[in-house]
Amino acid sequence: MSLKMRRNLRLALCLTTTLIFLLMASYLLYLAHLYSKTKVYGYLALVFFSVVCIFFSSLTFQSKLLFILAVVFLPYFGIVTSLYLWLGKSKNCNGDKKVRLWADKQHFLQEGNGNVTYFSESLPLWQDLLKSVSEAKTEVLIFAYIFKIGESSAKLIDILYDLLNRGVVVKIAVDFYGSGDILKEEQIKSLKCAGADITVKNKPLFLLFPSDNRRTHAKVYMIDRKVCYVASLNVDDDGIKKDKNNGVKVVGEGEFFNAFCPLWNIKGDECKNSKTLKPYLAPDKANVEELFISLISNAQKSAKIMTPYLSFGGDLKRAIMRAVNRGVKFTVIIPSSSPPSRLDKISKHFSQKLADMGVNVYHYEGEFLHAKALLIDDAVLLTGSCNFDIRSGRYAMESILLSVDNVLIAPLSKDFDKTLAKSKKIIPDKKMKSVIIDRLIELFAPLI
Repeated sequence: MSLKMRRNLRLALCLTTTLIFLLMASYLLYLAHLYSKTKVYGYLALVFFSVVCIFFSSLTFQSKLLFILAVVFLPYFGIVTSLYLWLGKSKNCNGDKKVRLWADKQHFLQEGNGNVTYFSESLPLWQDLLKSVSEAKTEVLIFAYIFKIGESSAKLIDILYDLLNRGVVVKIAVDFYGSGDILKEEQIKSLKCAGADITVKNKPLFLLFPSDNRRTHAKVYMIDRKVCYVASLNVDDDGIKKDKNNGVKVVGEGEFFNAFCPLWNIKGDECKNSKTLKPYLAPDKANVEELFISLISNAQKSAKIMTPYLSFGGDLKRAIMRAVNRGVKFTVIIPSSSPPSRLDKISKHFSQKLADMGVNVYHYEGEFLHAKALLIDDAVLLTGSCNFDIRSGRYAMESILLSVDNVLIAPLSKDFDKTLAKSKKIIPDKKMKSVIIDRLIELFAPLI
C-alpha cells in the first residue's frame, strides 16, 4: 500500500470515528431532552452491556463494529443481540490452527485407484445422481441448500416414493434460508407421509442478529454409505438445466462418508480418510476462510479460483497480496452477472479490487457460473459447496473435498481452462477510489 493511500485511510478512519461520536453525542442529548435521566441511564447501561458482549464475542472486527453501531442506535435490539452472543449462538468459527497442516502434501501418500469422478456440467451430474439414487438398497441421505419443486425434483421424488415402498430409509434436510417453505409443498407432505424424514435446519428465533449469518450451505447426496456426491448443485430446475455446476462422485470409501453425517443429525464414527481425499464439513474444525488462507499461503506457482460470489476480509486479502508479490499467478473466474443484484454489485466491487492488486480476474460470459473450486499449483484441489466469499468463509457450514488425486485435478484443470476460454478479462482501474466507500462496502458485505 502506497504512502498516499495509507494517509487517505487514516484520514477516513479519523473522520468516520469523529462522525460516529458526534452522532452518538447528538443522540444522547436528544434522549435526555425527551426522557428522564433514569431512562437515559438505563439506555446507557443496556448499550454498555451489549457492547461488552459483542466485543468479547468471536465476531470479526468489522462485524463487531457493525453490531456495536446497531446496538447504539437500536437499543431494544441490542439486548437480544447481546444475549445471542453471550449464550453462544454466535459460534466460534476461528477453529483449530492446525488445519494449516492440511495444505502439506505429506498428508496425502499416493494417488487413488480411480474411485472418484469429476463432473463439470449440471445435467450429466444430475442424471448420474438420479441413477445412483434409484439403485439404493438401504439408505438415501440428501442435503440441499435449495430444494425447489419442479420438473427435476419431481423425477427425484418419484424415485424416492419407489424406494420408500421397498423399505429404503430416506432422509432429506434443507436450510431454512434456502428452502424454508419446503414443508408446505404438497409433494413434500406426501413424501413425508410415505415415511421420509424431512427436516429444515437453522430456523431463526429472531431476525437481524449474528446467528442469521449461520447457514448450512452444504450440498451432499449419499447412497447406502457407498456412493457420495459432493457438489455445488442444488435440487432446482434453473440450477440443473441452465447453470454451470460441478461436483465429485466418490464410490466405495466406507467410513469416509461419516464426515458428512452431522448434516442429518446422524452420529458417525471418526472419519478415516482415503490416501488422497479428505472430506470436510466446515466449520467442524476450522472455517473455510482459514482453509483458503492456508492453501493460498502455500502456493508456489499458481492459484485458480471459480466462484459464483466474491468477497473477502483483510486476512485473506493479505494472503492473496503476499502470493501475488512472490510470483504466484492468480486467476479468478466469476459470472458476468450474479443474482441477486446486491450480491452482484459486491462481487464486482471485490473483483475490481483483485484486478487492481495484479490478479487476473475474468467474467464468465456463458450460463450462470455456479461451480466452485480452488486449485493450487495444479496439485491441490478444494471443491464442494463453498463460495469464495465472506459468508461461506466465516459463517456457513459447507461440504468440502480437499484432494491431491490427479483423477480429479486433471479434469478440473481442463474444465477451468475451458471456462476461461469463454470469459472476458477485467481491466485494472488505476483511478483513485473513495476509501470511505470501499470500507463501507467491506463492512456490510458479511451481512448482505
